[in-house]
Amino acid sequence: MRLHLKFLFNLLILSTLLTSLFGTAAFTTPARAESNQPDNANSILDLNPELTISEFDISRDPVFRPLATPNTWDSAAAGLNGRVNRMVMVGKDLYAAGEFTDAGGVAEADYLAKWDGTAWSALGTIPLNSYVFTLATNGTDLYVAGDFNNAGGIDEADRFAKWDGTNWSAVGPALIGDVYAIAISGTDIYVGGNFTNASGDANADYIAKLTGGVGTWSALGTGTNGNIYSIAFSGTDVYVSGQFTSAGGW
Repeated sequence: MRLHLKFLFNLLILSTLLTSLFGTAAFTTPARAESNQPDNANSILDLNPELTISEFDISRDPVFRPLATPNTWDSAAAGLNGRVNRMVMVGKDLYAAGEFTDAGGVAEADYLAKWDGTAWSALGTIPLNSYVFTLATNGTDLYVAGDFNNAGGIDEADRFAKWDGTNWSAVGPALIGDVYAIAISGTDIYVGGNFTNASGDANADYIAKLTGGVGTWSALGTGTNGNIYSIAFSGTDVYVSGQFTSAGGW
């Protein structure tokens, strides 16, 4: 009993000392941020630093943006009806790509759509016919990669294509197999995925390069023996990651 009383007495002294030094705020639990959660809370989030993400159901429509007022979110119009794999900005426009259809109720906005701050719109009049896995930009050009064929109705624009803000175009000969990664270094374009024999080159497996952004695809050594999911640069070095066990024969 004497030991317990001594402990309580010491704790009281410590509490009094801390209060005198820091005030009562030292013992106050921070208030949980209040939220205004819209009914269609969803799965692409640009988190306000003051917002507690656990307060939101992020399993539904996929696009959210923060309002100027802290601790609140605003859905981007009608939202999207499927998963978003990638977002990029071109100027003030947001491009979202993934596995959704009819973005914001726009029938042609399948798998890829543009948000101008007010409404969703399609890129051209012919929708893409399958998933988009990644996007990359170079100036005002948008590069799109995925599982689609004939982007914009162009025969060669399979799995990889360019949108210049007005029109679709093919980039290099058509690839046979999904494209998961795009990387641009100067005017050179690198792509990675689960394709083989890009431009008929037996060594251009799972990764290929388009020198100057034109012409035919070329190999990087003897390629890899499995899928490439990411590409990065350090100077003139190219780093790749994916599901492979051998690269260039190593």
